[in-house]
Amino acid sequence: TVRRYFPGQAIALHLDSAELFEEPVMFVVLCACETGAGLVFRPMGQSMEESEKRSEVFRVNEATGLSLCISGSARYDWGHEVPPVSTLRLSMTWRWYKAGVDDAQGLLLPGL
Repeated sequence: TVRRYFPGQAIALHLDSAELFEEPVMFVVLCACETGAGLVFRPMGQSMEESEKRSEVFRVNEATGLSLCISGSARYDWGHEVPPVSTLRLSMTWRWYKAGVDDAQGLLLPGL
């Protein structure tokens, strides 16, 4: 999946579906015009304020060419999000569908 973020755009805290996708999930930042801003990891089920209070927020210092590979706890316990960007951001994500996943039930939605 290729994602293009324009100023003001964001993606909410989420996990990539464990039912649809194998491990790992990989990302690469193709264009980060705003170095240092970008992907944030934090525990699912907590507000940003609670996560910050517990020092459980990990902000990725993004730059063009950065690549990440997430699996295990980083994938299933820590959600990821992109707060609103102030300049263009372009990223690519690789996910591998599990054997037997069938789109006949409408499970494969763009942007998962």
